[in-house]
Amino acid sequence: PVYNQVAATGETVYLIRRGRNNDEIVGLSYETLEELNVQEVAGRVIWGPNRLGNVVLVYTSAGRVYCFDGQQQLIWRSDKVDLRPVGAGIVDDGNFLLTGVEGTLWRLNATTGETVDASPLNQRVVGTPFKVVNEVWVPTEAGIVSGAIQE
Repeated sequence: PVYNQVAATGETVYLIRRGRNNDEIVGLSYETLEELNVQEVAGRVIWGPNRLGNVVLVYTSAGRVYCFDGQQQLIWRSDKVDLRPVGAGIVDDGNFLLTGVEGTLWRLNATTGETVDASPLNQRVVGTPFKVVNEVWVPTEAGIVSGAIQE
């Protein structure tokens, strides 16, 4: 069985397959849909696959983000963080911005997966962050709040 969400980048279509103990990220050929690569991840995928820029991200129940490129390769795996992502995330100046449902704006270095910043918003998040000029805005239950200001 596979999840109903897929994401594509480069020559690869990514989907999630339930494994015995952990889920698997399956890379398919974009042209033939032939299975080319399988990467087991720690835990169950609870967010993704989502395309951000030229990569595909997934977040697992083990608290890690996995980043894949368009050539069926795992680029990096983040350190463990309890985020429970909501929305699709955005790319911002070499970073990925993800929001956690409990009220965190998480900024990851797009190249290494290292946490750059985790800002508490003190509001339950309900959607994907977006950028207006030099500010990041986040939809919350109480309305839209400014999550971070870029300098």
